[in-house]
Amino acid sequence: MKLSINVKYFFHIAPKITTAITNVNWSQLSAEQIHRRFRALFGFKHLNTKFQNKNIQLIDVKLPAVQELLLPLDNIKCGSFLYDRNKRLLLVRCADNTYLEVHQLRVEGKKVMTATDFSNGFLKQINSTKVHSFTSK
Repeated sequence: MKLSINVKYFFHIAPKITTAITNVNWSQLSAEQIHRRFRALFGFKHLNTKFQNKNIQLIDVKLPAVQELLLPLDNIKCGSFLYDRNKRLLLVRCADNTYLEVHQLRVEGKKVMTATDFSNGFLKQINSTKVHSFTSK
C-alpha cells in the first residue's frame, strides 16, 4: 500500500537587500520604522544619509525613552537634528513627529565617531544655527 500526501506549501520570498533599503528618508519614515530597519540590517549594512553633501553612515541609533519632552524640534522639518550636550547624542526629527537618537556615526572617509566627536569636529566648524539637517540620498 502506497501512501501519498498532497500538501501545498505557501511561502513568500523576502525582497533582496539592496543599498536602496539602507537610505533613510526622514520625511517618510517614523523613528520606529527607521529603528526597525536599523535592527534588521544590523551587522550586515548600515543606514545611510547625507550631511553637507557627505555620506553619513548611522552606526548606533536608538529610540528615545520619552517622546514628549522634545520641544526644540517641533517646528522644524524632518531630518533636522541638534546635539544634546547632556545626553551626548544627536536628536533627529523623523516623520509623524517622532524622534531618533544617534549615538555613533561615520562620515565619508573618516573613522566611526561618537555624536560628541561629530559635534566638536563638524558642527562647530559651521558656526551657523544650533539646528542642522540630514538630507535623504
